[in-house]
Amino acid sequence: MPDPKRLHLLVEGQTEATVVRDVLSGHFQRQGWFVTYSTVRTHTSSVTYRGGVTSWPKLHREIKNSWPAHVSPC
Repeated sequence: MPDPKRLHLLVEGQTEATVVRDVLSGHFQRQGWFVTYSTVRTHTSSVTYRGGVTSWPKLHREIKNSWPAHVSPC
């Protein structure tokens, strides 16, 4: 049996995370995909906020930090 296909989605906020969790993941799982997601973090002062990606370096860092350890990122 082949390894399951994996899909990791990087979302910007709670609304997108809800759509992935409640809608997309079930659909993809029925198609044989293993779906995970993480929410982009942004920092303002000492408070961590979710969402609001403003530049490629921030997004690239988030992708690298959320990538599974056993897989080589882009």
